[in-house]
Amino acid sequence: MLKFIVSIFWAILALIASGGIAVATSLYFFPLKASKLDMSAGENLFSERCSGCHSNVQGQISGLGPNLHNIGLVAGDRVAGQTAGEYILESLLYPQEFIAPGSSSAMPAGTVKDLNTDEIRSMVAYLVSLGASVDYADIAALDITVPDEQQSEDEYSVAEMRAGWHLFSRELGCIACHSIYQEPGSALIAPSLEKASQLPADYVLQSIRAPGDQIAESYVQRNYKLQNGESVNGRLQAETESTFLVYGFGSDGRRRMHHLDKSLVVEAVASDISSMPPYSLSREQERNLIAFLHSLQGGGY
Repeated sequence: MLKFIVSIFWAILALIASGGIAVATSLYFFPLKASKLDMSAGENLFSERCSGCHSNVQGQISGLGPNLHNIGLVAGDRVAGQTAGEYILESLLYPQEFIAPGSSSAMPAGTVKDLNTDEIRSMVAYLVSLGASVDYADIAALDITVPDEQQSEDEYSVAEMRAGWHLFSRELGCIACHSIYQEPGSALIAPSLEKASQLPADYVLQSIRAPGDQIAESYVQRNYKLQNGESVNGRLQAETESTFLVYGFGSDGRRRMHHLDKSLVVEAVASDISSMPPYSLSREQERNLIAFLHSLQGGGY
């Protein structure tokens, strides 16, 4: 019996050595080493870099970007000729190449600029797993090259960061709407900036100078006119068959969560004006503000 087992073992080795067992089969059963593909690491990277704008929980309202709970299921049908993995990779490296239906063009480049190829591959694999089975061969074959223009980083002094903090918290009053801490309700009025260091400087500057150029769908302000003559202005948080859940101002001028019965809503009009005013700053002020935002890597300042 032992001789038979040994014979089988050497026969298998001989087949492998001669190419009798296809590489594809080996890849199927042993897709990628842990150092090459780590689903847990991919999930952590999503949490660190994407969850501020994208939710991965079905039915949960996202921030700036769309909900990605089933992105793996729909990604393969977005662009003709692209697999789910290819589409997601392109979305990370070149987010402006294709804007998904119903999404804004707010996602900046540079989300993965400081990651190595294994980390990016793991992140893609995790996103593919949201709603679909992972095709490991497809993930392994992805050609991952981060654009050179996304790889450079500026250096800021502590003095510039402190001056930027003063601008953010006092002179401009940004902190009244933008939280720099991850806490419940931190993104009700405006996007949380607790991980603003992930945003490219040019994107942030454009948002400061002309915030109305790109308004994320989830932050569009709407006016709801009611049958009793009152109106509610605010941001749509959730919608059911019978109710609008809106966070904003009521006729009394107070900001709160409004549960609006759809049968009582006469009209709902979306505004193309950002609730954030444009700012005209000096080059030094802009650099200081960017320096402070660059220091926000989660957990506040």
